[in-house]
Amino acid sequence: MTFHDDYTRIAMVLADRGVRPPCLIQGVQYIPIAFYAGCASAGTATPGDHVALLIQAGRRPSATARTWHVYRITGTTVLKVNAYIRR
Repeated sequence: MTFHDDYTRIAMVLADRGVRPPCLIQGVQYIPIAFYAGCASAGTATPGDHVALLIQAGRRPSATARTWHVYRITGTTVLKVNAYIRR
């Protein structure tokens, strides 16, 4: 597997968890993953937008994201991340 495969896998998991446009993705490798998911990678989310923060597994998110839904992303080879999703 390559980064490309991991980007595809992460984008699919995010979509399965309800992260679809309009959306914003930040964190680990957020620019290509946002592209694959059809989400923005910069700017500010507006009310109603889904927001996903990708954090390297084993690390803690910012205080704001600690109350969001957390999902462990599995099935990746290179990128080991958890997704914190605001709905």
